[in-house]
Amino acid sequence: LIDFLVEKGNKHFADPKATAEKLKIAAHNAHRLRGNLLEPVNLILATSLETIRTLEKQIKNIDKAIAKEIAHFKHTLDSVPGLGPVICAGIIAEIGDIHRFPNDSALAKF
Repeated sequence: LIDFLVEKGNKHFADPKATAEKLKIAAHNAHRLRGNLLEPVNLILATSLETIRTLEKQIKNIDKAIAKEIAHFKHTLDSVPGLGPVICAGIIAEIGDIHRFPNDSALAKF
């Protein structure tokens, strides 16, 4: 279990050994499902996990498409630390036609 947490945890567990012990205790104290519920619960969990993975893949593909499209626009937003292409695209979309603002102050107030 410790090896699994280290390998799959993406360094999110400061102390994998302690986390593994907590998981063992939680599993030991967990309410056991009746035999006739095991299969449907496992099916629901597997389906939910598959849905999550599919959505994560779709989000990744959409983020790539947004980054590709936003690269065509010349702007300085991406020079701000922490603003990536997806956030920049959202800001640009929210602003719309920048020429509708008479000056920088009007844009800032928006």
